Amino acid sequence: YDGKAIAAVFHAASAEHTEAAVSVWGSDIPYLSSVESTGDDACPKYDASVTLGAEEFRQIMLGKYPDINLTGLPKTWFTEIQSSEAGGVTSCKIGGKALKGTEVRELFELNSTHFTISTTDTSITFHTEGYGHGVGMSQYGAKRMAEDGKSYEEILLHYYTGTEISDID
Repeated sequence: YDGKAIAAVFHAASAEHTEAAVSVWGSDIPYLSSVESTGDDACPKYDASVTLGAEEFRQIMLGKYPDINLTGLPKTWFTEIQSSEAGGVTSCKIGGKALKGTEVRELFELNSTHFTISTTDTSITFHTEGYGHGVGMSQYGAKRMAEDGKSYEEILLHYYTGTEISDID
């Protein structure tokens, strides 16, 4: 990109669109923008769920954020959920504490930031789509493109927007 080697990052499977680097890592890298990706649902870990009891969830959160307010029912704990263009959670408030989607993913060992939250009076369930950070080339998406007859050049140029393939001096 611009005559320089790129950081050719990749992940296992996106959730229909890759994530832009700025949405996940906060750095705007032009060639790591959101692009369509199909075939990712062939990944065995594409759909996953993590369920925690409300008390277990409360203890994990209090261990990391002692000033968090997790009173009342779990359905009241989650507010202001913001998503990227590709659908991954970029930020949310839990118990009044602002968190990045990547923090939630790490804290609860979620497969991706592309998650939804459902609650009962006694539990919290995160349902994820995709597997990995979602930035750059999707391995399952690239596999589908190859199966559809696309060349490696077409695949690379699709996932790394605005790049060119050339010899490096």
